[in-house]
Amino acid sequence: MEKRRLPHFKDEAEEAKWWYDHRDEVADDMIKAMREGRTGPGVVAKLRERLRTQQVIQSEKDTVTSQNS
Repeated sequence: MEKRRLPHFKDEAEEAKWWYDHRDEVADDMIKAMREGRTGPGVVAKLRERLRTQQVIQSEKDTVTSQNS
């Protein structure tokens, strides 16, 4: 797999937009790297923690929404 080259960004906003616009390709690259064993255990652990955090946030939102109904 060819390594993705990041452009030079003029500021943080431009970099954030680039990552947002390319999130699907970056995610596909990461999944492929994980399947090929090219990532370390830290990457997988960080992704798991991020998913858990997102699930907790969504669960809290669902609870608040149901309480307000």
